[in-house]
Amino acid sequence: PGAARSGVGGGGGGASGVRSLVVAAAGMGPTAAGTLANALARGELPSLQSVDVGSQKMAPAVDAVPNHLGAEGSELLARALLTNDTFRCLKLGLSGVPNSGLAAFLDVLDREDGEGQLPPLVEGAVGRRNTSVVKLSFDPTDDSRRGVLRDAIRWSLRRNYLKLDDETRKDVDDVLDPPHLAPIQSVYRTGGNYNILGEDVASPGAGGDAPEGAEGVEFHDGHGALEEGEEGDV
Repeated sequence: PGAARSGVGGGGGGASGVRSLVVAAAGMGPTAAGTLANALARGELPSLQSVDVGSQKMAPAVDAVPNHLGAEGSELLARALLTNDTFRCLKLGLSGVPNSGLAAFLDVLDREDGEGQLPPLVEGAVGRRNTSVVKLSFDPTDDSRRGVLRDAIRWSLRRNYLKLDDETRKDVDDVLDPPHLAPIQSVYRTGGNYNILGEDVASPGAGGDAPEGAEGVEFHDGHGALEEGEEGDV
């Protein structure tokens, strides 16, 4: 009981119909991360499929307080996924996730049911391998250990994505790249040039420069891959 296993979209009801939540650079620490994790683990946010708990490098410049999850907060969020099969995307860039945090996410994404190292947050529940998450984002790194964990997580995410049927994949794609944001992104990309027909007036094209401030960000086509970038949101 209490596990979030109601299918894509959460089956309605619950606290709200919100599918995406951004709490980036909100001063979140392990305690707040634990509150979010428990809600995810117990199905209290049934429609929620994407959360951004990362931070941005410019946060201090606008008096925003960066999130710092640490090992404890990272592990709690990872454990929440053991009893949630509707959640799809978690952005953690620049939020203080150590290598042990990456190892926690790998544990829940690549295990045999009941055989992982981490227990679920819901007492008495079976810690099933998470098969719903298709996107995670972390900080870029040159650390070799972190690189090994990243590659293993990427493989697990890709496996989850490829197992989706066509209808579910379309729904997931809409969550990860909401169609209603396309006009906003186009204005940002073209410096304010956007027409009502939805066409870029001065699109840089495939070979164009990345948006200003996005240096070091790795852009991916499609999903099912661990993404990383300086901004923690790519």
